[in-house]
Amino acid sequence: MQANDKVDQITPKISTLTIVLAFLSFLFVVLACLLMYFYHMAVWTLIVNFQIIYFVWVLIFALAVGLLIIILSGVTMRKEKNGNKLVLLPPFLVVGLAIFSMSFGLFEKFAYERHYTFSVEKWAVASSDERSVYLDSFLEQYDLYTFNDQMIVATLDEPDEKRTIELQTDPVQFGGYSYVYDLGFVRDYMDPSFFEITTDQSGVVSYYHIYST
Repeated sequence: MQANDKVDQITPKISTLTIVLAFLSFLFVVLACLLMYFYHMAVWTLIVNFQIIYFVWVLIFALAVGLLIIILSGVTMRKEKNGNKLVLLPPFLVVGLAIFSMSFGLFEKFAYERHYTFSVEKWAVASSDERSVYLDSFLEQYDLYTFNDQMIVATLDEPDEKRTIELQTDPVQFGGYSYVYDLGFVRDYMDPSFFEITTDQSGVVSYYHIYST
């Protein structure tokens, strides 16, 4: 009789834990989907928004829920002697979704890098923000110090601003050109960024840098 009484006392608790685990599992699935959505939007939109902030908070919440699911599953398995395979589902769900989310992130990174690989055609039709991303790929592919005035324009199109450099000599002499390309707000988020290329008197690139105003 005492054994039956103990079983009767344990059963409602196990039932409550099962309901709680089911709810937390559903919540974890929703959070995992939100994480993938916010990550996708933060990577691909190239604009200043709250997607990254949302991503961080949802990630913290998802980690807390996932850890709670694993702990409660361990408690349930200690109390439940039958059907242990069923109560193992929540931990497998947590691990499975975590692996799927990481795989999704790696695939997004691969697709992002492939999409933003520099080409003359892509750069020609890109927005300022997109140019900021293409620039990294461009600098990996080319050695700018081998470029001259003609190659700069042929590869990067006409600049947003072109200035003539004058040497402070007597009389003043021609010192080359300065090509400035607008890179939008992607790099600094607060101020616009620019890519400047400077050539010398012979028309060969002597210096280049990225700066924000």
